[in-house]
Amino acid sequence: MKTYSLLGYTVFLFENDKEVEDTKNMCPPCIGLFAFDTETDTKIDMSKRDASNIDIMHDKPFLVQFGFNNLVFLADLRFKNISKEKVLDCFEKYRSVATFALAHNIKFDVNMLMNIGYEIEPENLCDTMSIARLALESRSEREGG
Repeated sequence: MKTYSLLGYTVFLFENDKEVEDTKNMCPPCIGLFAFDTETDTKIDMSKRDASNIDIMHDKPFLVQFGFNNLVFLADLRFKNISKEKVLDCFEKYRSVATFALAHNIKFDVNMLMNIGYEIEPENLCDTMSIARLALESRSEREGG
């Protein structure tokens, strides 16, 4: 497993399924805040404001990243020795012991996970995009907010 230090985080890049399984087996019994994200290679036309070029029902992620405290785990699904099933099992093990599972625009990330076989309907999801909209005015003063 490749390991990097970045901005105070220890980042682990899985290179094979054994590393994913070993990480799953080292999951602590309880995590307060678990964060995750997915990346897809969908080409987004930023000139369109309606995002009609994103197919949330069919696009698949190439990267699944998750972590807690100062630990980040990266699974590049393009690697031949990494299976999405093992990654999803590991992800679910960590997510299931967390008080909160946090992501930004969580609907997108959960859909990406579902598109590669994630079937759990978690009850501990928390969306930072929703929190930001609740905490801040959604429109600037110049737009009438």
